[in-house]
Amino acid sequence: MEYIKGTKQECEAYNDEVTQGENYQGSTSKWSNVIKIKDEYFILKHPKYATELEILNQLPHDETIE
Repeated sequence: MEYIKGTKQECEAYNDEVTQGENYQGSTSKWSNVIKIKDEYFILKHPKYATELEILNQLPHDETIE
């Protein structure tokens, strides 16, 4: 899996973009959760949505989902 690293606002904006683009409704109300690790923010990258933010192949340890 690939993850995007950005600010909390950037990760939330990406989540909103994918959620709206995929028209998630009902039990699936959003694409992914924003993950905070030691004051850094990450979100799962969707294969159909590009980004200019940094892309990682794995997350650092000690994650906390917000």
